[in-house]
Amino acid sequence: MDRHAPRPVERPRLHRHRRHARFPFRHLAARYIADALCLLRHLPGYIAASAVQPKHSAAPNIVVQQVGNTKLISMIGDLTGPSLEEFNLYSRDACVEGMNIVIDLSKAGYVGPESLGSLIRLQSTMRRRREQLWLAELPSHLSRVLRTGQLHNYFMTTTMVSDALYRTAKAEQRLLASFSPAWGLRRQDAPYVDVRVELLRDVCRQMIVADKVEDAVLAPAAFASAGS
Repeated sequence: MDRHAPRPVERPRLHRHRRHARFPFRHLAARYIADALCLLRHLPGYIAASAVQPKHSAAPNIVVQQVGNTKLISMIGDLTGPSLEEFNLYSRDACVEGMNIVIDLSKAGYVGPESLGSLIRLQSTMRRRREQLWLAELPSHLSRVLRTGQLHNYFMTTTMVSDALYRTAKAEQRLLASFSPAWGLRRQDAPYVDVRVELLRDVCRQMIVADKVEDAVLAPAAFASAGS
């Protein structure tokens, strides 16, 4: 225990925080060195994987569709320049509307560091909002970029767009099932009534009334025929 520490911070936890505050570099140096070594180990592979990505000569295009509470964004061509700005606009609108996002990358071309940074920021925003972001049908060159950049576990990926849409729909169903409105709670306090039994009783009452009416109509007719 540091004998120069004030009495209020002599407890073990507070003392450790005080020591970190006095000598921050001593305790963070190991972390900085580990991060630097990790960067040096993975950066060459990421640069190589990014450099061999195919680049499309045709003008890029983005197609946006809404499927339930999910925005399906299909990327065609390279995700750079104006197409990246357009993608950021569509994804920002989907976040504001509180929707899930599925990105179809089956026809995507080059995805540079700036585009990858946009995807990382989008994933962070979606997590804070508790919405889902899926990268669907990644081509091999994009899978290689994510793997060498140590991002393959950061994003949720799937091999089919339909599978991503199914997963977002199931998540919405679970969310709705867990929601209990106030009027539903009040209804649970009321006595239980089987609607099918009540309907069956009504049908039986109507049949009995019909039989009584038929007997009342046929009896005078029988007396009349007997008197004649």
